[in-house]
Amino acid sequence: MRDGKGKRIAEILPGESATPSAERSLTPAAKRVLLQAYERSPAAGVSCIGPEHIPGALLDAQVAE
Repeated sequence: MRDGKGKRIAEILPGESATPSAERSLTPAAKRVLLQAYERSPAAGVSCIGPEHIPGALLDAQVAE
């Protein structure tokens, strides 16, 4: 269901690694929430993530667990 922008976001955001790094990165859970927030944004009629999309994505992540 991801379009080109969603795939690009997934490529840009840091992935998982077993070794610690000094580079700032997001946890896998944070990355999933941001991708979910992006996927929710078209339902609101916009093409970008707004702060209002993140709480809904967090709730979706909580229900999925």
